[in-house]
Amino acid sequence: MTPAQDAALDFSLVRGDALFRAQRALGLIPAHGLGVVRRAIVAVLITWVPLVVAAALANRLWPGAVPEPLLQHFGIHVRFLVAVPLFIIDDALAQWVLEEIIPYFVRSGLVRDADRQRFAAIVQRVSDWRDGWRPWVGIAGIVIAGMVMSPVVWDAHELSWAVSDPPLPALSFGVFWFRYVARPIFLTLVLVWLWRLVLATALMWRISRLDLALVPTHPDEAAGLGFLEVVPMAFIAPAFAISAVLSGRWAHDVLFHGATLSSLAIQMAAFVVFTIVVLLVPLLAFTQPLWAARRRALFDYGMLVGEHHRRLRQRWILGEALNDDVMLEAPELGPAAYSGRLYDFVSGIWPVPVGKRILLAIVALIALPMVPLVAAEVHLGDALMKVVRTLL
Repeated sequence: MTPAQDAALDFSLVRGDALFRAQRALGLIPAHGLGVVRRAIVAVLITWVPLVVAAALANRLWPGAVPEPLLQHFGIHVRFLVAVPLFIIDDALAQWVLEEIIPYFVRSGLVRDADRQRFAAIVQRVSDWRDGWRPWVGIAGIVIAGMVMSPVVWDAHELSWAVSDPPLPALSFGVFWFRYVARPIFLTLVLVWLWRLVLATALMWRISRLDLALVPTHPDEAAGLGFLEVVPMAFIAPAFAISAVLSGRWAHDVLFHGATLSSLAIQMAAFVVFTIVVLLVPLLAFTQPLWAARRRALFDYGMLVGEHHRRLRQRWILGEALNDDVMLEAPELGPAAYSGRLYDFVSGIWPVPVGKRILLAIVALIALPMVPLVAAEVHLGDALMKVVRTLL
């Protein structure tokens, strides 16, 4: 490849977009690196701290003054103390994952020599989309619409701690800050995450349309695409963050509004399933080429292994003389057990290039914030103690 094509493979979901450039201009992102720690701290100081200060000044932070003080609105604290920093920290993870796997398509030989220029053009095209201004106009429009609709639709309950008659200046400031600063920052980060997921999906879809040199007998059971299983991990931190925010809100409803786990079970299950599908969307682009490669290879290797075993049977079962048989002596086929493994690799190809361990890890991370809620509802601690007593 030419130096220009090699440079095009230096792809990032983060570096270069409008949000990145704005933060670098403000000094939040250093010349080298992403500055995720400083940005996470600044985000907490901007979003969460003013709300706590406002509630404390108006005596609405701790239980006692009002039925539901700010401290009991778990969703607010999780959103700004956990979710917002995780969205920012995910920049580093997304950066690392994509900048590793894109050049590997070439290094591994999956992209044929004839397609390398086209591959570089695909990566450059997606980089241009990342750096463009149109998506950010859409994101800004959605955030502004959210701010306009916020007083009417979304925040009546979350701001119940700030209701006072007559209005107190500190609480009025808290309401203003929540509606027009803190939550718009959170919503912006959610939309940026979704936009980057769209970019990753577009990139994977375009790459999947190339004539990739897939290896159906590759032991990764993904025809050589097994390295792509880390792609969902580039987006797992925001998924965990959103799960934590929802779990915080559900926990509040259970503890203070009489909601039950059974009434929330469908919502929880639907969220887990939907989020898993969303995280796997970039990899679904490879379902068609993987399934086509598997279908062809089942015939090819079925014929190869069948002929190999047929000749073994002729020699060792039927006692026929097969002198200097090329297939039986071929070292690459090896013994019958090994040649049979070739067919097993082919038949074991998954329609999505993701391993069971990664899939289980994704499910566990998305469901993890819900564990305290489930434990509180079913009294998990008491149940475990009964089990221990029974065993002892």
